[in-house]
Amino acid sequence: MSSPFRLRFNKTSFENLPLPARATRATYYDTEVLGLQLRVTDRAVKSFCVFRRSKGGSGDADISVVPVRMGLQGEIGVVVAGSERADFPTQTEGLLLRVAANQGWISLQEARLLTEQKRVARESIEDRKWSQTLLAGEKRLLEMIASGSPLLDVLNALCNFVEHAAPECYCGVYPIDWTGPTFLYGVAPSLPVSYIAPIEGLPVHCGIAPCGVAAYVKK
Repeated sequence: MSSPFRLRFNKTSFENLPLPARATRATYYDTEVLGLQLRVTDRAVKSFCVFRRSKGGSGDADISVVPVRMGLQGEIGVVVAGSERADFPTQTEGLLLRVAANQGWISLQEARLLTEQKRVARESIEDRKWSQTLLAGEKRLLEMIASGSPLLDVLNALCNFVEHAAPECYCGVYPIDWTGPTFLYGVAPSLPVSYIAPIEGLPVHCGIAPCGVAAYVKK
């Protein structure tokens, strides 16, 4: 391995680095960040290392820390390995680290895909159950109409069905005698009687609550 060189790390300096002799590796030190190194093999493989002092054992020791990016652009994260050996990582160790990073990236992608598949399957089951609930409600209403159930019972069931389908809403039905036109009565099982009762017999015009506006403009 050749002697280390010192230079300022940037894109231009990296592009102009010469390749070392066959079966050797060149080491470059950053002039601004203490302990930051760039190692270049004769095959143009570049790896960054960070040396730090570690206390313990028989004394201080230099630790070489090598980050290996995960993902095609390093967008997932990094695998970090370290050693007190001065020649770490060797070409074989560097290859193993890259394999580990690639396997980690593949595993993360598989986990994300599995999570997404479970989410889609769960939503599909919920949608199917919801559709079955709506169909059952519609069937019950049709059966009530076909069997001649009282109109008030049918309208109450209709309001309950709508509110079940849209829990954030209140539903009310207000039949109209168009000879007046006037409201006959109101059906709104979730609203207080004090709100519904006064509507009976009132004329249909824009000044009578939202239902009056809707009936007047027929929308």
